[in-house]
Amino acid sequence: MSKKILFILLLISSVNYAQLSNKHWLPPLHSRSSTVVQEHYMYLSTPETTPIQVTVTDGSGTPIAGSPFTISQGNPHSELIGVTQPSLMMLNQSDLNIAKIDKGLILESTGEFYASFRLLAQNHAEILVCKGRNGAGTAFRLGSLPMTVPGSIRNFVASFMATEDNTTVVLNEYDTEIVFASGSGNILDDTQTFNLNAGESVTVSGYTDFGANLSGFIGALLTSNKPIVVNTGNATGGMLGAGDGQDLNLDQIVPVDIVGDEYIVVKGNGSANTEHPLVIATQDNTQVFINGNTTAAATLNAGDYFLVPTSFYTGTANQNMYISSDKDIYLYQIIAGSTSDATSGLNFIPPLSCFWQKSVDMIPNFNSIGFTSFPNSEIIVVTETGSTVSINNVPTTATPQSVTGNSNWVTYRISGLSGNVKIESTGALAAGVFGASGFAGFGGYYSGFGSLPRDTEITLCSNETVNLFDAITGNPEPNGDWTGPAGAPLLSGNDFIGTVNTPGDYIYTFSKICDNSNLVIPVTVTVNVEQAPFVGADNVLTICSNEPPVDLFTLLDTGITTGGTWSPALASGTGVFNPAIDNSGTYRYTISASAICSSVSVSIVVTNNPAPVVTNQAVTVCSDVALNFNLDDLITGSGDTFTYSVVSSDNTNVPSGSPRTVASANNITDIYTNTTNAPVIITYTITPISANGCDGSTFNLVVTVNPEPVISNQTVVTCSDVGLNYSLDALLTSSGDTFTYSVASSDNVNVPAGSPRTTGSATNITDLYTNTTNAPVTITYTITPISSNGCVGSTFLLAVTVNPEPVVTSQVAATCSTVALNYSLDSLIIGMGDTFTYSVVSSDNVNVPAGSPRTTASAANITDLYTNTTTAAVILTYTITPIGSNGCSGNPFTIAFTVHPNPIVLPISNFELCDDAADGNDTNGSVSFNLTQKNTEILGTQTGITVTYHLDPLEAVNGQNAITSIITTNRVIHVRLTNNVTGCFSTTSFNLVVKLLPVVNAVVALKQCDIDSDAVTDFNLTQANIKISTDATYVYSYHNSPLGALNNSDFVTNEIVYNASNGSQVWARITNTFGCTRTAEVNLVVSATTIPQTYTYTIPACDDYLNASDPDNDGIDYFDLTLIEPLLTVQFPSGQSYTYSYYLNEPDATAEQNAIVNITNFRNNIANNQTIWVRIESNLYECAGLGPYLRLVVNPLPDFDLGEDIILCIDPVTGVGSQTINATPSSAGSYSYQWTPINSLGNSGLYNVTAAGTYAVVVTNSSTGCQFTDSVNVTTSSAPASLSVVLTTPAFSSGLATIEAIATGGFGIYEYSLNAIDWQSSPIFSGLENGSYTIYARDIQGCDLLVSDAIQTITYPNYFTPNGDGYNDTWLIRLPSEYNGLITIYDRYGKLIKQISSYGAGWDGTFNGITLPSTDYWFKVEYTENNTRKEFKSHFSLKR
Repeated sequence: MSKKILFILLLISSVNYAQLSNKHWLPPLHSRSSTVVQEHYMYLSTPETTPIQVTVTDGSGTPIAGSPFTISQGNPHSELIGVTQPSLMMLNQSDLNIAKIDKGLILESTGEFYASFRLLAQNHAEILVCKGRNGAGTAFRLGSLPMTVPGSIRNFVASFMATEDNTTVVLNEYDTEIVFASGSGNILDDTQTFNLNAGESVTVSGYTDFGANLSGFIGALLTSNKPIVVNTGNATGGMLGAGDGQDLNLDQIVPVDIVGDEYIVVKGNGSANTEHPLVIATQDNTQVFINGNTTAAATLNAGDYFLVPTSFYTGTANQNMYISSDKDIYLYQIIAGSTSDATSGLNFIPPLSCFWQKSVDMIPNFNSIGFTSFPNSEIIVVTETGSTVSINNVPTTATPQSVTGNSNWVTYRISGLSGNVKIESTGALAAGVFGASGFAGFGGYYSGFGSLPRDTEITLCSNETVNLFDAITGNPEPNGDWTGPAGAPLLSGNDFIGTVNTPGDYIYTFSKICDNSNLVIPVTVTVNVEQAPFVGADNVLTICSNEPPVDLFTLLDTGITTGGTWSPALASGTGVFNPAIDNSGTYRYTISASAICSSVSVSIVVTNNPAPVVTNQAVTVCSDVALNFNLDDLITGSGDTFTYSVVSSDNTNVPSGSPRTVASANNITDIYTNTTNAPVIITYTITPISANGCDGSTFNLVVTVNPEPVISNQTVVTCSDVGLNYSLDALLTSSGDTFTYSVASSDNVNVPAGSPRTTGSATNITDLYTNTTNAPVTITYTITPISSNGCVGSTFLLAVTVNPEPVVTSQVAATCSTVALNYSLDSLIIGMGDTFTYSVVSSDNVNVPAGSPRTTASAANITDLYTNTTTAAVILTYTITPIGSNGCSGNPFTIAFTVHPNPIVLPISNFELCDDAADGNDTNGSVSFNLTQKNTEILGTQTGITVTYHLDPLEAVNGQNAITSIITTNRVIHVRLTNNVTGCFSTTSFNLVVKLLPVVNAVVALKQCDIDSDAVTDFNLTQANIKISTDATYVYSYHNSPLGALNNSDFVTNEIVYNASNGSQVWARITNTFGCTRTAEVNLVVSATTIPQTYTYTIPACDDYLNASDPDNDGIDYFDLTLIEPLLTVQFPSGQSYTYSYYLNEPDATAEQNAIVNITNFRNNIANNQTIWVRIESNLYECAGLGPYLRLVVNPLPDFDLGEDIILCIDPVTGVGSQTINATPSSAGSYSYQWTPINSLGNSGLYNVTAAGTYAVVVTNSSTGCQFTDSVNVTTSSAPASLSVVLTTPAFSSGLATIEAIATGGFGIYEYSLNAIDWQSSPIFSGLENGSYTIYARDIQGCDLLVSDAIQTITYPNYFTPNGDGYNDTWLIRLPSEYNGLITIYDRYGKLIKQISSYGAGWDGTFNGITLPSTDYWFKVEYTENNTRKEFKSHFSLKR
């Protein structure tokens, strides 16, 4: 799988500008396999010298990342769209056949630009070039590759996008067996209708799993009620089998009304399999001509297609093809990048036009897709004959190639270029590129569709200037002449100036040489003018925010156009500016754009100065503290001023007097003294004035003057290590007061004051002092009160007496679980009158709970008892507080009592032993027990524990008379567990149990029959169980030795299938339900009764025809199986007798089931070769033998086929000929041959036939004797000996010509053709148009083909009917190109009416555009024949 070559043909027109447009639409696509889709890009370029921005959105109008993109001449842009499917451009199957609004791309700019979509994968690539506004239309014929073989990644695909809302699209006229894929299953509709809004798109696709999908979609009709844009092709497709490869084949197409009837295509690098133009008709009865040939290569109806053979390409410098038609057609080109058929591609070809543009500026990075370069890339150019072609401003040195059938055009291929490419020509130009690298290539059409200039109507605004030359629809030549309305001012060059020129018709006349004819073409541009609106001039307004509203409209000029809008919008909703609401800014008055005139606007810059606004203010100060209040802080900005007056709430005690600062000062620094116990209010009334002169409203500044606090000295007593908790707030009547203080101690050595132990301003003193002496210590605080209003009072003293406390250190003790404590507290303190309080905490309160103290809380002796049921020590912590005789409590101390656990007693299982013979008797129930074997079970995971065993429970408690072993019957043993560290212990007990042994036969024998003669066979040892013991509860195992049976080791490999010889031994181990065991000896006995398994007897047969149910070569026959019995019996001793039975397989023979019944006429059920198992049973003994002794073989017949009856082609003159018949079988071997008639070659499989007749042969296989017979009939025939052709219609006869073929000699029956495709029995061909004809004659049996020399027919039509019905509308005599024919037409009076070429479209019955009447007209034909210029004259009729 690889990628096609890039082939881009760029065709340029003026307004059409090829694919140059200011707007492009790109519907999404779909690949059957997502692995085909990798990187895909949009490429943008423009000839505009001024940079333009291109906006790229999805179908819904949402911009893609990075949009808009800036481009200019020589500065293109590429943008990555995606790297996989799905993406914006590549849809999954679930999105097929439904409208999608968020897929595809829409590209738009103020200037014109090229847009192309480039897709790259590992082995695939493609370029699809957008056709811009030219691509939008309402009727399309879809194209794709005409495939013949399906493939797992092959499909056809088409997509379309609506350009307007309420668009109805109909898809039909495709093969009715087409199956469309979708996310909801297959779609089989013959017609599909879609309703779309602008930007919505639909993608349809069919997979080649269905035969109709290979080519049945080609020519499908897509119509709509409003313009749509269409993509079509395959993703992927291929011309041959899937193993030969496939590729992306995509392009965007144009509507039916833009295609034409003349095309030139340039061949790529592919083979004849992939290099094909594909013609699709748009109308019924469309004739298609190749390279100027006057005989139609195909006649098509609308939607039919014609795949043009590669052989029609001509040329040496490069190969091209000229394709024309009598009605408009679509032309797709299938090309390839190399001779590999895996590199196919599809390009959409535009029609020829001498109005093509003369430059392509430019193709961006023409040899790259993304970061992948295609070094083997070339430029292709189609241009008018005699033109000079330049690449990047340098004339090319490449050789032009003429076009067969159209001498007005030449083609080029130019190599050795890379990067951006600009292409120019002095004549009409079509340009393109193609490229390939390895198995990947790329291709796509940049070209557009040339347009004959036509009358145009435009409407412009009175304030605009428009270039009327650029406005002409089509592509006119420059430097023509303008003629305007009578009396109107002249244009300024090509410019119509709205304020100067007059509306009306302006005629542009220019000359153009087209197809060697000099044309003078007038084009009318009708200009309409719409009056532009007037909005006046810009203005300014300055206003204060507290002034009345102003109407801005009154500030514009007079005569203003009403109906505009203000932006930003004013609060009034009109042009009235309200300074109390609206902000400063630029307010624009705009008259919106109409369909013709652009929007216009004017601005008023408004400065809205704010009047100062200050709310009422409040401030609090203490008595005798200056205000220091800055009024500037109340207003943003500088330069503000203030005026004010002052009033006091208690003018007697705190008089205001005159203001103490200047009235207009911006900082108030007045000081007031409040000698009362309550606050006094001073009120300032202030008026602010802004720097811009705007007066604000007055506001009040309220000043609260607070008094200061007063407190006397204080005392308090506390204990050592007890926090003071002294509240200073209680000393004042108000709340929210704070304090600062310092501290001094009377014994700073033992009870230092240090820094204050609480924050200096705390209202509650919580300092804690430790008095380690035996006497009280005094701490003195010097405190300054600060009221809640921040006023500071005079200092006072707080004297604190700190008494000492009793001190005891912590203690530890230990005991065992369930042993009571006996601990005295009195001994811990020196002195009398002391008391104690305490609490208890357990380290494991779940298993050893503390509960309430078990002695009185104040008791001086602790006698509590605890039970520790865990495996670890538990700590019981007593927290005890001593209380001295002065009432001061000492610091709590702890006593930690460790309560050790007793060893854990675990459940002990019975100690069980099987009875043994250690005491000389293994059935008396007495054995020796080693008691220490139970230590691990008794201890479990415990360590540091000693285990002792006792016969008496009291001895276990006292730890007396321990034992370690005992010989006994069943009894109880007592156990003591002692902790080696703590001495704590526990006791328990367990049982001793003696178990009985199984009862068995010590020696048994086991017998078995042999299946051969070696006395070795397979035993099922378990059959010995019942011989050893009848107790069904016993468990058996078998061992290779007595020791293995005793130790439960050395097991036999398979006790069910144990292979052993006669006289072998094994030993059984028998275990009873107690787990006790004994052993037994088993002797093995083998009886031999069978013959060797290698013995085989074969019964052969030939695979002959027996009946309809048993034909030959089916591998089936009938056999007598008993033929083997005498041969088997002789292998046994004489005097023996046997019974034989037959089976299809070993399992049946072994089981003696499904024996063959009809043993003397058995029909084999396995073809060709079948093995039968024979069972031999002795009539004297119980043993039997069996084996695959019998082989049934069905030998095949000789495999050959003489085939169908033979046509022997002989020489048409001598009648001599020969052909070899081959009867040699396909299978190798030795054969003999018996021929009828007798073969001259003797015993040979080959027979050289030279005459008609019937030939038969019998072939015998020398090894098997099997025979087969066949025969064949031979007849003779030949081609004619010679072929000639006669023109029965003289040259320049009227009407159509007749020619006759003459075949002579030979021995066959013949038929005739003009094209070697369509054949007839008659040698006469009538109704032929002018042209060169070759006759083909062949034998109807296919022996040979003769071709005549070419013969030329020259006639002329004796009438034509130019009534516009599409039939016989023009009159023309078509001559061979080498005749250089020129036709001159005269009326009956000899007046020259028209001079036409014999290669053109013909005469349409008009003179200078005037329809001529029905009558006879005369003509003269001038032509060159055999290097001599000749002429012929006659007349014809025009009928209407």
